[in-house]
Amino acid sequence: MHNFVHKVNEDVELLFTLFDGEKMKPITESYLIKWNRLDIDPYFKKLRALFTDLSSMDLHRKKVYLVAYVIRNGAMDGREMESRRLSTVTSVLNASKRNSSHSSNSTDSPMRRPFGVAAIDLTPLINKPEDFKNDTQLSMPFLPCDKDTLDGTLQKIFKAKDQINKEGSNIWISVELLHGDLKQLKEEYPHLILSNMAHARKLGFPEVIFPGDVRNDLYVTLLNGEFSKSTGKTCDKNIEVSVCVCNEQGEMVKDVITQGGGAMMTNEYHSVIYYHDDKPMWNETFKINVPIEEFIKCHLKFTFKHRS
Repeated sequence: MHNFVHKVNEDVELLFTLFDGEKMKPITESYLIKWNRLDIDPYFKKLRALFTDLSSMDLHRKKVYLVAYVIRNGAMDGREMESRRLSTVTSVLNASKRNSSHSSNSTDSPMRRPFGVAAIDLTPLINKPEDFKNDTQLSMPFLPCDKDTLDGTLQKIFKAKDQINKEGSNIWISVELLHGDLKQLKEEYPHLILSNMAHARKLGFPEVIFPGDVRNDLYVTLLNGEFSKSTGKTCDKNIEVSVCVCNEQGEMVKDVITQGGGAMMTNEYHSVIYYHDDKPMWNETFKINVPIEEFIKCHLKFTFKHRS
């Protein structure tokens, strides 16, 4: 990834995945980029990932897209951000003056809110890679979510990809198709396969499983939910789902959840929040990596919150 041109004053997450445009399902797990609006330069040489385990059948799918889901982290409404920032500073100052023991809870954690989706058809590149120079920058047209879900926005892109304004917000990338196993690629392309490079793996096993390649990944997809209004309320809640892994004693198992390639292991997964929606459609996938001997002792704990 080379650049992301956008109009948002908050930090954002970009989740890249290879996607089957005919079956409408992801082929790989996501590659996560955390785009810090204040400190971008250090990341430029590191924004690179390798999508691995792809078979000849994967490359012969009718439509293979690279999809980027863009999620902003901040206030419920992006326009609230400046005033929220000021009020946060004030509340922290007041809390410190009072020397309150619970001052650390005076502000809410940022909310993950849908911002938009970008997509590009990689089928021409897969079929005729010789037509694409390795350093050619490709544009992924970006479509804001407005009031739609991330999945609904992606479907709009597929239906009207030729009508999307390519002069607006864009993600600029370059793509190269490499053949061979990982060891071979590191020897042949040391300038491309860097030691700290993120790997995004296929959602399933490759055609050939090499000796020593051990996988013990559990992928969980948060599909949708139905929630009723509280008594006396006129509008639906803003539902956030938090997921963690617990042992038999109900204690949280730490650092076993990740969003995919390039993402750190965390204690909890937090869903995107849809505004005033009693039937949210998340369709979000995350990965759990628990030692195999611990699986039988573990549970998934889902916590539902209203975020105002």
